[in-house]
Amino acid sequence: MQSTPFLDEEDFDSSDGEPSFADLLMERTHQSYFDNKKQDFLPEGTLQNLLSRRSIVKEMPQLANSEVEAERLIDFILCQANKVFAITIYTGIDGPSLLKAMANFHKHDFNDALLPTSRIGQTNQGPFGLKIWTKLNIKKFCDSQWQFLAPVFSPTDFVYHLSTESILPFTWKNEIIIGGYFSQVSEVEIHPSHQAEPNMTVDGKLAHFAVKEIIASTMLQKVDLIKNWESEARTLDDLSDLNHPHIIQCVAAITRGEKRYFIFPWADGGSLRDFWQVNSTPHLSPGLIKEVIEQFLGLTNALCGLHHFKRTENYRHGDLKPDNILRFKTHTDDSRLGILKIADLGLAKRHHDPTEMRRAPSGTLYGTARYESPEARSLPGKARSRLYDIWSMGCIILELIVWLLYGYEEVQRLQKIVDSDPPYGGGSYFHMLEQGQPPQVHSIVEKWMVHMLAGDPECSQPSAIRDLLELVRSELLVVPLPNKRCNVVIKDQTDESNSVTLPQKEMIRTDVRHRATASILHKSLQAIYKKAENDSSYCFSGKSRDYVRRPERPSLL
Repeated sequence: MQSTPFLDEEDFDSSDGEPSFADLLMERTHQSYFDNKKQDFLPEGTLQNLLSRRSIVKEMPQLANSEVEAERLIDFILCQANKVFAITIYTGIDGPSLLKAMANFHKHDFNDALLPTSRIGQTNQGPFGLKIWTKLNIKKFCDSQWQFLAPVFSPTDFVYHLSTESILPFTWKNEIIIGGYFSQVSEVEIHPSHQAEPNMTVDGKLAHFAVKEIIASTMLQKVDLIKNWESEARTLDDLSDLNHPHIIQCVAAITRGEKRYFIFPWADGGSLRDFWQVNSTPHLSPGLIKEVIEQFLGLTNALCGLHHFKRTENYRHGDLKPDNILRFKTHTDDSRLGILKIADLGLAKRHHDPTEMRRAPSGTLYGTARYESPEARSLPGKARSRLYDIWSMGCIILELIVWLLYGYEEVQRLQKIVDSDPPYGGGSYFHMLEQGQPPQVHSIVEKWMVHMLAGDPECSQPSAIRDLLELVRSELLVVPLPNKRCNVVIKDQTDESNSVTLPQKEMIRTDVRHRATASILHKSLQAIYKKAENDSSYCFSGKSRDYVRRPERPSLL
């Protein structure tokens, strides 16, 4: 080989092909795809698999000169400072300099628990006091450390305060971002080593997550953004105690510099509305009807859990709608409903007064007009009760019934007629009369319900759909509210399928119908579900629906 000025043979790689520790680290890094820039991170647990006494001695051969001290240093690296060791190598320090650096770290007990560190410009101090720690090398150490510090999300922790430089362990991100007024949601895949308990989907793939970022806008300034995040984090943390199978659980609340995030399980089946749209003309069967009732029984049990959260505290959701009921697949067949869960609980309102109605206004950010209850407009300065949610659930179940009987196109037609019906436009399923007059169920909604009860074959005999519709009409889409709580029996009724205990109350019957509570709604659905379990013809009669007459405009009824 021709000699080269300034270079000797030992300057060339003459190894047997075995990769260095630095090369092994490089090979095992993954890319984070969350931010606009791609960043590398080393998955949690990788160092434990790579590091051994042999690999440490290989990087620092001089350890063989002092057996006792060598064992102490090796134990320090293996048990307390494997990340510090790897970061130092990643910085470019090796050989005798690496040994000196690690010995000094050991002397000052500078270990993984002290990471992240910020020592830029702090030379000649403590663990970074050696000559090898130039300002450039310290900067390299500080910059490189983030690749080894990606957070691990655990059920025992909820709030994560991260540095701006923290790398999130998201190995995939959907390019489609769902945006709203105050937040945007991204679908991501979290590396399994950064999940304490990785979940799998029904088709055997790693389950994804939804990352909700709270964003500032003209309607939400930065100072309000922080306050809203803090309030939402408290609510979600509080409600995690319910651990209800029909309430979506927040995995983590994150601060990252000025950014604010929440992480939730990703609903692989979309929302309830998405399900209606995909299955726009459902094939009625006893199995489908039973599955629907079972899931809504679970949802109402979850609502009971919110409304009777603790003896002195309770929550109302305040924005129930088909878009906020998420679907998690339990079958690869997309026509199966799966598990429904109530979502968007961050703005749920907590109350300490145990009465049905609150004494003081309890404002919230914008609910959805179509599913809001009449008292939201007729009593704008008054408090909103938990019965607000019952009206919303009545609207949802009404649309569910229309979807079951006639398909999603008819749901849209009902909404369009209500939206355009003068002088009662606005999209709600009630309308306001002259000042001083109480609101009423929208005449079109009432006539659609009457039409279905009187004219649809599925409602011409005792059936689950008929009983659901009667429940909506007589108990849920009811304007009057009880003036105060009725007599309470000191006796509890526990739903066998879930952990929520439901108070059983004796209602004072009057000639005026009042809107049902969540407990009464749940009890009614329990009765319907019990019948459905024992009688398939009660679920669905099997009658032909080829010539079934759809509801028309009121003038044609």
